[in-house]
Order: sequence, then C-alpha cells, then structure tokens
Amino acid sequence: MNGLLIQPNASPFTFPQANFTHLPNEIGANEEYVYQEGDINQPSNFLAAILAVSGPTTTTASPVIATTNSPAVTTTAAPRTVVGPVFIFVRLVFHTNNTVPSESDVLAKGSPFLNVDEIRLNDTVRVQNLTYERISDNSFALSLAYKINDVTFPENVTLRTETQARIQDSVNKLMNGLLIQPNASPFTFPQANFTHLPNEIGANEEYVYQEGDINQPSNFLAAILAVSGPTTTTASPVIATTNSPAVTTTAAPRTVVGLSDNSFALSLAYKINDVTFPENVNLRTETQARIQDSVNKLL
Repeated sequence: MNGLLIQPNASPFTFPQANFTHLPNEIGANEEYVYQEGDINQPSNFLAAILAVSGPTTTTASPVIATTNSPAVTTTAAPRTVVGPVFIFVRLVFHTNNTVPSESDVLAKGSPFLNVDEIRLNDTVRVQNLTYERISDNSFALSLAYKINDVTFPENVTLRTETQARIQDSVNKLMNGLLIQPNASPFTFPQANFTHLPNEIGANEEYVYQEGDINQPSNFLAAILAVSGPTTTTASPVIATTNSPAVTTTAAPRTVVGLSDNSFALSLAYKINDVTFPENVNLRTETQARIQDSVNKLL
C-alpha cells in the first residue's frame, strides 16, 4: 500500500488491517482504505494523478467503523440530522473444486434470475449491474451495488450507531432476498463494514459462500451454483489480523466504480506466489501477520 500510494522516500503510513479469507491451499487479504486528506503528505505519482482528476476531497469522512447493535446514543439536545442515500455494496465469493466458470457463462445464467428475485426488495434499487471477478483458478466473486434513498441519520458520524444497526438489518434482508427462497428460514449474514461521508453512508457486505449455510437457495443462487459446480466447503469466515515480514507480488487488472455523485472507488488485485502456511486455518495467525506487512508495503 505504501508502494502504491506514497513516494519512495516518504515516511510510511500504517494502513488499516486487512480482512482475511482462508481456503485449504490459498489465503485472500482484503484491504480497504478510505482516502482522507492529511493521511499522506507525499502521494505517489499514481495517487497524485487520481487526486488531480477527482478534485478536492471531503476531509470529514470518518474511517471504517465496526458495526454493533447497541442502543442509540442519548444526548442532552437532539442531534442535527441529514437526509441522504445509503449504498450497499455486495460481494459474493465462491470457491469451487473445478476450474472457475467463464464470466459470460456466470452472467448469462445468473442475471435473468437476479432480476426476478429482486422484485421482493422493496426499499432498495440496484445501481450497479452484476459484475464478475476471477480471483484464482478455483475462486471467483460477483459484485452488486444497491441504493436506499432518503435515509435520515445524524450529521455527527459518531452518533450513527443506531443508523448502522438499521442498515445492517436492511443488508440482511437484501442478502436473504437475493440468495434464499422467499419462504425459507432466514440466514444471518456477516456484519457489513461501514464508511461515512457527511451526506451518505456506504455498507460493504462480503459473503463467502459455504455449502450448508443456505438450504433453500434462490433461483439466482441456484443458477450460479449450477454453473460453478461443486463448491469447496472448508473455507473459513473472515478472521481479524495483526502485523509482520513480507514477500513479492504480481499484479492483476484494475476496476473503477462510481459509488455516488461525490465518491468513487478503485480496485486492484495482487498475487503472492508459493507461500507456505499451515493447512489448519486456525494456525495461520503468523501467516496473516506476514501478509499484513506485505499489504502495508504494497500500499
């Protein structure tokens, strides 16, 4: 991350901890950084070019805040509120025993059913079409973005705990609507990560599909599973991280996503070949620490 975003001789910046996903023979590190003016005093040529084309940035955005379901914060005076959109960014990760299906096959099979299953999603509107990302020979991801209009929330981002709890409920309903049959027992999906701007909120929801989670898949999910073939069932959920030494990386394609009228995201993927790590995913803490160090050096 320092290599991507900071000049070579500048003081390094410590970036947020990555979230890790584990398979028997591979590990993924998902690193999200919300740029804030003041974090980086000497931007790399790449970052400087992005900042030049994006114009002045919003400096009041808060860092990613973990979600809890605690009661609303009480204050002596009613907090000032704003009305704005909430964006829900969904990323579905699939690990297969076979070589991953092609982008055209996945989109052709899944998209028609997606349009039907979305009829049940009353308060959300899709703002990004289904996109496909090949992660490795045996894993791929699908991404979607949804928008909830005219949500009222506190202007002060530190007072948005109750708002986040309500949004998490909407995320869970959205995920159940997308992935589970209407009359099936609901599934509780992972907590989203939230990003805050003065007049909008983003909820980033990643779910790694595991066989057994969903007994009655929606038509959309059933179509994806049919084209992807048998899935790897030993993937562990996201595990939190720590820091330490590094390895070398090779790059993959980049994408740009417009999040709203005032925000956008750039995504890149890198690969580190031939890393040795324990087969037991519960024993990979030291490996995660080494990968976190690589993430920080990369940025």
